[in-house]
Amino acid sequence: MGKSIYRFVMSAERIPTRVETRSVRVNPLRCTLRRRDRARHLLVMLVMLVMTVAGCDSRPKTPTPEPERPILTASPRPGAAYVAVIGDLYTIGSPSAGEGSKGWPSVAKRALRQEGVNIELNIGARRGSGYAWHNTPMSVVFIDQVRQTAGMNTKLVILFGSESDQGNPPGQLTPIVQSTLAEARKKAPDAKLLVIGPAWAQPNPPPGVLQARDVVRTEAESFGAMFVDPLAEDWFVGKPELLAPGGDRPNDAGHQFMAERIAPLIAQLLGNSSTR
Repeated sequence: MGKSIYRFVMSAERIPTRVETRSVRVNPLRCTLRRRDRARHLLVMLVMLVMTVAGCDSRPKTPTPEPERPILTASPRPGAAYVAVIGDLYTIGSPSAGEGSKGWPSVAKRALRQEGVNIELNIGARRGSGYAWHNTPMSVVFIDQVRQTAGMNTKLVILFGSESDQGNPPGQLTPIVQSTLAEARKKAPDAKLLVIGPAWAQPNPPPGVLQARDVVRTEAESFGAMFVDPLAEDWFVGKPELLAPGGDRPNDAGHQFMAERIAPLIAQLLGNSSTR
């Protein structure tokens, strides 16, 4: 029995083992497509990763209006009385009229210097601005203009406007005006206040403009400021020669007119402290 098993094993070892080998043909096009698929897959994963990371900070961003033009900060001038000018379109002018050297602030400064009143202006006015925020592009609320232009060396703060506040009910506008005037007192404790109410180029101002005027007048008087009322004084009513085409804003002559009205008030409030 043992010999039989031995012979069987030995005979099995002599059985030739046949290994069948087949040649494998590689398709270059298929390999290229597979590589492209893998690259495309990796690209998709990378894009998804970037989007996921970017989405982590999805908090809404508060738009910050880009300033329409830089604040006009006065250069140091020995012995000058610094005046901060806050306002809207009636102060800053427009590309067609009253802008830059033709605006009433610059015209008034030149006239006062000729009279021996040594002043420098920091102008913070912006088109469409007012005491209250009303989502107008490029506008800056008056309280922010005060913070940008008034300082410890300011002798006079002028706030002019604004027709833009006509959409705010008195109950909402009153505390905003109060806060703005209080900020002017805080930033420039030695300064006097000249508050000019909203202007309107046409007859019959809307009720909202009249209400805004009443609020500004009441609060200005409570702060001991000098108040000027362009509406009651009919600055532009019946004077088409002072208005730009369209009749909704003053032209260069209109800014000259405003300078003639405002310059004497500046000299009066500054007194002798600004003479050369």
